[in-house]
Amino acid sequence: MKQIVLTISILTILYSTGSTQLISQWNVGVGGNTARNCLATINGPQQNNILWEGGLYAKRGYQTFIEGDIVVASRRHNYNDILHGAKIVAHDLHTGDTLWTMELPVINEDIEQFSQVKGINGGQVYASRSGGPSNQSILYALDATNGLIIWQSNAEITQTFSEDVSFAPNGDIIVGNFGNVIRIEKNSGSTLWSTNRSSPTTDGSAVVVSNSKVYGWEATADGPRISAFDLESGDFLYGSDAIAPGWVQQTGLMAGPDGRIYAPRVQNNPDTDYFVSLTDNGTEIKPNWSVEYGYALWASYGVGPDGTVYTYDRDRHVIRLDPANGDILNTSIEFCSEYPAGPKMAIGSDGVIYLTNGKYGESKLFSFNPDLSLRWSEDYGTTVIEGPSIAYDGTMIVCAGNYLFKAYEAENPAQLIADFSVDSLEGIAPLTVQFQDVSVGINAEITNWEWDFEKDGIIDSYEQNPEFTYDLPGSYSVYLKVSNVSLEDTIIKNDLVQVFSTTGIDEEINTRILVYPNPAKHELFVKWISGNEKIDEIWLVDLSGRRQRIQTNKDMDNKISIDVSKLKTGFYILKLFSEDNLQFQQKTSIVNY
Repeated sequence: MKQIVLTISILTILYSTGSTQLISQWNVGVGGNTARNCLATINGPQQNNILWEGGLYAKRGYQTFIEGDIVVASRRHNYNDILHGAKIVAHDLHTGDTLWTMELPVINEDIEQFSQVKGINGGQVYASRSGGPSNQSILYALDATNGLIIWQSNAEITQTFSEDVSFAPNGDIIVGNFGNVIRIEKNSGSTLWSTNRSSPTTDGSAVVVSNSKVYGWEATADGPRISAFDLESGDFLYGSDAIAPGWVQQTGLMAGPDGRIYAPRVQNNPDTDYFVSLTDNGTEIKPNWSVEYGYALWASYGVGPDGTVYTYDRDRHVIRLDPANGDILNTSIEFCSEYPAGPKMAIGSDGVIYLTNGKYGESKLFSFNPDLSLRWSEDYGTTVIEGPSIAYDGTMIVCAGNYLFKAYEAENPAQLIADFSVDSLEGIAPLTVQFQDVSVGINAEITNWEWDFEKDGIIDSYEQNPEFTYDLPGSYSVYLKVSNVSLEDTIIKNDLVQVFSTTGIDEEINTRILVYPNPAKHELFVKWISGNEKIDEIWLVDLSGRRQRIQTNKDMDNKISIDVSKLKTGFYILKLFSEDNLQFQQKTSIVNY
């Protein structure tokens, strides 16, 4: 498909966004990352040495979330008091000090549930009182440092306590609800898109973000299938065949680093319950292999650093699978006496597995070698255990009921991990970009920064958080080196910044296009002054590179109508796609009336 690029300056917002931090954080509860594969980028604890323990009393444990040096979780102390029987608590990762506690506001006391954490990212904790399709509530963004409310979402969410949100690469929140999938803008809480879908049942509605797509369960007459949605627009793309008959599906999906999708089909029926590997080939989702799966609900699964896959068999063992064919490579000891159970895992960069069995009355924490031989285990008593979560430096958090909230000490060597974010990924020359260092020193301090914004071998800045202006159009890779007297680390983000020209590549073609009105508020028109080339697709892309969902009417004579009434004020790039060889750029200013 050939691309016709029409540069539109909609001076209706200054829109900025950052890239997601790549170092190990437990931003997503179930699975730790947006692919939900439980794989950390750092080693976890080698032994069960306690760094700190204690905290608020709770009847059971709920999944913990970690970003930087902040750990957050829900602590429910009273099942009978639905609205006020739980608090959200934040702890210091290394000392265990309580940073803050809070209850979310009550908007509708007839349907809302207890205060629950749903995610943490970019210095914001996401929380809600939702509890399923009959217990909808809004999503809140809280300041991670003090628990104060930053914004509340326009849309309501319907996630249960076992489900949580995921994230787009720029930090926008992706919510898998029972009846739809939505994308929420991280700075304001506004809904960027909403796409209807029918989840089979509650507790399996959370979605996975991978391959620039959103994957989730969807009910069909033949049984649950895997559906793929476009991450930028929310459009439904395609789906798999039904995995197995039935309606119940109380656990979500996982994606591997290689892009494969793993579907744990579970409804406590040996005829339907299988762990299935699938491949998205860009036009359809096709199964690769399947193995028998046990009654592990609300669970998480993992992928080791070597690509092998970890899940659960019907005899309450963890099993290690060959990703190529599903062959069972290794089997663990039993992790509980009977099903159902809600096991969750985390996997260090060395392949060591940490498993909480999620079994009421016999809660245990296990650590296994990559071949599933036992390293050590710990008894947590008769409450329900949740976690584990691995922080950026390898510290691991596990929580259960009573006062059992524990941090396990990791012994990783001193190292530096380079990373950075930007406020703009795309724009018109001259484009000024603010760079934010988000590098981490583990048992070490970063003292030096070297930036090469054009990847030409010339160091452009030694500041920690510099600003740089790109004067010429082009695609720019960015290099960062962080160091101290004995350690260093580098990162290169290829083709990160896209800078467009303000003039047309082909002035003759430019004269054949008219974009109006100028200014525009609700409707934008593209008219061919001469000729009427076939247009197959139309995009509006903001300066972060995110494609906005738009509605068009292309059934007009030599003219296309574009509905921009739901777009935020800001700068956009209008992109027209055609099979023709036309390719041009044209700058047009559009402002609010």
